[in-house]
Amino acid sequence: MQRFASAPTRCLLASARAPISRRLSTRSSHIVGPPATARAISVATSKELRKSWIVRGLQTGPGAGRETKRRIGLGLLMSLAAFGVLYTTTSAVYSDSQRSDSEHVAADPYLHKTHPDGPQAGDMPAPTPTDGMRLISAAELAKHTTRENGLWISIEGVVWSVGDFVDKHPGGAKIVIQNCGKDATALFKSLHPPDAIEDNLKPEDKIGMIDPSELAALQSSSNGVNQDVETRIKKAREGMMGVDGMVNLDDFEVSNPNLDKRTANTETVLSPEQELAHKILTPAALAYYASGSDDEWTMGANRTAYRRIRFRPRVLRKVGEVDPSTEILGVKTSLPICIAPAALAKLGHPLGEVNLTRGAGETGILQVISSNSSCSLDELAAERKEGQELAWQLYVATDRDRAEKTIKKAFNLGMSSIWLTVDAPVGGNRERDTKEKISRDPPKLGEKSENSGSTSAAQFSYVDPNLTWEDIPWIKSLAPGKPLVIKGISCVEDAILAKEHGCQGIVLSNHGGRQLDGARPPIDVLQEIRRERPELLKEMEVYVDGGIRRGTDVLKALCLGAKAVGLGRPFLYAQSAYGEDGVVKAVQILEEEIQTGMRLLGVTKVSELKPELVECLPP
Repeated sequence: MQRFASAPTRCLLASARAPISRRLSTRSSHIVGPPATARAISVATSKELRKSWIVRGLQTGPGAGRETKRRIGLGLLMSLAAFGVLYTTTSAVYSDSQRSDSEHVAADPYLHKTHPDGPQAGDMPAPTPTDGMRLISAAELAKHTTRENGLWISIEGVVWSVGDFVDKHPGGAKIVIQNCGKDATALFKSLHPPDAIEDNLKPEDKIGMIDPSELAALQSSSNGVNQDVETRIKKAREGMMGVDGMVNLDDFEVSNPNLDKRTANTETVLSPEQELAHKILTPAALAYYASGSDDEWTMGANRTAYRRIRFRPRVLRKVGEVDPSTEILGVKTSLPICIAPAALAKLGHPLGEVNLTRGAGETGILQVISSNSSCSLDELAAERKEGQELAWQLYVATDRDRAEKTIKKAFNLGMSSIWLTVDAPVGGNRERDTKEKISRDPPKLGEKSENSGSTSAAQFSYVDPNLTWEDIPWIKSLAPGKPLVIKGISCVEDAILAKEHGCQGIVLSNHGGRQLDGARPPIDVLQEIRRERPELLKEMEVYVDGGIRRGTDVLKALCLGAKAVGLGRPFLYAQSAYGEDGVVKAVQILEEEIQTGMRLLGVTKVSELKPELVECLPP
């Protein structure tokens, strides 16, 4: 699938003054116009993708073209499908959810369906048996659903025995067993990168291949569909306005631009019919993206905290030209923002994090890749534009050998920095997630759930809860010369410790309100640092992540000393609705808001954003 009509190189600081809308190339995949036109273009694009899904040139040596390398991720997605199982590797194993990634979609049948812009069931030819490979009928596969008879599962027609693995699955054995005897391709691909089995099963676990004459029927029967959900999402997507109808970041979540969540209290007051995300996402996906912990007080406070900061603009200054560009750890970026690590983007769009990487490259901003990414690091590294830098977020596994292997792999792939998340030794209590699951699969009276009370523990079973400051030198030794950022700082004392341990940056964050409910908003922590240890803002780079939805929010954080800010949910919603185009549009919106705000404040460069331009009210 041709991505662009032309491929301009990533804009550097010198060209960052030009609006992003003028720096973008014309893209053949950009869908605009009335729904009928959009659907026609989408279908054409989809067909081209399907034709080329497997046979995009796989040459990656010195003679390989950049276009070939860039598409290798999509090629591998299908060609490595034989290495799949319901498991997430160390580089994509931990979810920000109270329950396992698999449970988010296992009981939501619509998520087993393919997206209209992705390869459809039956488009891919059945696998051809290779030397000595058994042909297995669907009837034979269906017999292997218990530990006694053996646990077999099919991924893209390849049958694997998962009996030795099932109890090691971080999401629990139940979800794996539920899908044994079936083809679980769609479920697997919506959650995991394609190299999951390669890292976790042995070659001898490969049993054989499904009879090619039965594969299509097996996949169809395994992908049961909730017709009401399917109809609702299909109708919503067909009726969506073009991406240029999005005016602010909330529009990617709210279908009526006249309804602004910021005017409400911390509780959501919009009805489901008024939320774009509610229309185009499955209930499980929406619950995963939107949930906070406990009563979601902190999630709401992250946003409302910005209302306590008021501007003190200066006037009669030359503001005809403004430059919002900056650097993040030496990486030039067109705006003082980055795509924060956000997990499981494929729940909203079949290309998932690929959309984020492409959008970041096209607009000249930095993406921090999540350890929970539903795409592999190899895929995303292959999607980089020339000169594009990527950063990587890390959860440290209890298995230190595996953690070391993962860290080294990330930097062998050229990740520019490591962002260590430290505020999630265990998963937060995401009640919205839990209630959504219960609504689909209510427990029977007197029946005890296998995972009752322990889903969060299972989700973070590979995360080391005993990680301490003493482990920082070990992490730094695995990536010599690479900057280390600590993500999840919530008080000045820990900011001081990060500096003392040689970290180049910190992210003030409470995990988007998904961990400890009652934690302070990051913008309040920034004010504490400025009051008590202002020198830290000069000695290392400080970022703010949480609650930012406006360009003016970005400017307030920078006035108080932040180097840049991160945004997670807005980009997940944008890419879910419009793919890469949504990511680009979201950046354009922020650019316009930031430039307008700078002019109205009386500044022309981000370095001119000072504390005297704001007034902070007490919490």
